[in-house]
Amino acid sequence: MSTKKRKLSDEHRVFNVKWELDYFITNNNNKIQCMICMQVLSLAHRFMQPKLADKFESVALSPQTVARRIDDIDEYVAKKICDYIVKCEYYSLCLDESTDQTDIGQLIIVIRCISKDFSITEERLNLVPLHASTKGIDIFQVAVMEYGGSLKYPCIVIDGAKSMTGNVTGLTGLLK
Repeated sequence: MSTKKRKLSDEHRVFNVKWELDYFITNNNNKIQCMICMQVLSLAHRFMQPKLADKFESVALSPQTVARRIDDIDEYVAKKICDYIVKCEYYSLCLDESTDQTDIGQLIIVIRCISKDFSITEERLNLVPLHASTKGIDIFQVAVMEYGGSLKYPCIVIDGAKSMTGNVTGLTGLLK
């Protein structure tokens, strides 16, 4: 009994879009490409070509290249999250401001989105250093204006700081 060998091109593989965020890979001209090192990924280990696989593993990248790739990934993920925010039916923002060890205010912004099919997603949008001050207007400009200033806010969750709860100059006062 003879078995016919299959060709790799005969398998008709399909790229799964969720792999972009899960594994930082993308489909570029029908080739799987790493978004960090921009190398074309192969299945060399599975097809008994360890020498070829070792060549891919020995690629050295400069720190500048790695930093540039990380910035590209950050922009890509931020764009995907902003696209998701626009498509979601409802969302709520959660803001928390605190000071780190070096006395710089840090504002964390978390969003919870509810899509049309009622699936709930929660993501950290940003961690913003507030170098100048932590007044309500600074928090308003960073959080609200950057992430959909004209959209409806079903819910904004804040901590009890004066910059958040002030009726006139706090975030809640500015949202009225």
